Order: sequence, then structure tokens, then C-alpha cells
Amino acid sequence: DDMIRKHPKIFAQTDLVVVNKVDLAEFVEVDPEGIMDDYRRINPHGAILLTAA
Repeated sequence: DDMIRKHPKIFAQTDLVVVNKVDLAEFVEVDPEGIMDDYRRINPHGAILLTAA
């Protein structure tokens, strides 16, 4: 869940980020809220789409 922090230049140029399989997040110890917070800090105007598998 540190992908956005590792590659901020890529995410700063996007219009949309898709966070897939959020229904499995608790089982793989990933924090979707943290991902969304990171994205909003880098790209406050980008949209976020959460999906479930």
C-alpha cells in the first residue's frame, strides 16, 4: 500500500486511481483509507474509484 508514495510523479499526473479488491484489504493487511489519503495529498483533484472482487 505504499505504491503511491514510491511513485508520486506518476500518480500526480492521473485523473483517476482505481483501488481494486478493497473487500480483501483486511486479509492482506492493506489500508484503503491510507491509499486514498496518500493519493489525495499528491493529487487533490484526482478521482478515486474503490472496487471489490
